[in-house]
Amino acid sequence: MGKIVASGGVSFNDEEGFGVFKKIVDLCPKKGAKVLYIPTAGHDNYDDFPELQKQFSDLGCKEYDVLVLTDENLTHEMMEEKIMTSDIIFVGGGNLKFLMDVWNRTGATEVLKKAFEKDIVLSGSSSGGMCWFERGYDDCGENAEFMFIDCLGLIPGCNCPHYHSEYWQVFDNVVHEQDLPGIGIDGDAALVVDGEKMSVVTSNPGRGAYILSKENNYTRTPLTF
Repeated sequence: MGKIVASGGVSFNDEEGFGVFKKIVDLCPKKGAKVLYIPTAGHDNYDDFPELQKQFSDLGCKEYDVLVLTDENLTHEMMEEKIMTSDIIFVGGGNLKFLMDVWNRTGATEVLKKAFEKDIVLSGSSSGGMCWFERGYDDCGENAEFMFIDCLGLIPGCNCPHYHSEYWQVFDNVVHEQDLPGIGIDGDAALVVDGEKMSVVTSNPGRGAYILSKENNYTRTPLTF
C-alpha cells in the first residue's frame, strides 16, 4: 500500500529530471493520468506549472489541476475531491514550515494520508519531497536558519534535500540530535516507495540518496536496496 517518489530537488525545464518524472508516471497504472500540482511551499505561486505540465505531458499524462490551499473560497469538500480524484500528486518546493502549517490548518494532511492509502502516487521536489517523511530539515527559520519540521510520517526518518550541495550538508552535524535516522537525497535523485519495496532513482550519474543513523555512527552511507 502506498506509492511515493520523494526527490531531493528536480528541475521542471530540463532533461536532468527526466528519470525522476518517468518513475513517478511508471508507478501509476492508469494511462493518461490526471496530475494534481500542490504549490503550497511556494506560497501558492504556480508560475512554473506550465513547465511541470510539459514534463508530465511528454510522459503521456492527459489531465492537470492545481490545488491552491490558501484560497479562502476553497472548502474542505472541494479540496478532498481534487486530491482523491487525482492519479498523481506532485508537491512543489519552497518553505516546509509554511507548507505544514497550511496543510495542518486546512486538513490537507489527513486527506493526503487517505490518498496514500488509496495508492494515488504522491511525489514532490525539495519541500515537496520532505513532507512525506516523519521530519524534514529546511532553511525555513528566521534569517534562513535550518530547522526540523514535523511532517506526514509516511516514510520513516528525517529528510534533507539538495544533499549534493555543501550548504545543505550541515545536516550531518545535527542529525544525531534527532531520534530518527537521517536520509539525505541529492538533486536529480529520489527515494521511491512502492508498497513494501523501496529504491533510489536518479537522473544524474553520481547523484543518489544516503542514510545517517546511530547504527552507522551517523556516517554518510549510500542508500542501497
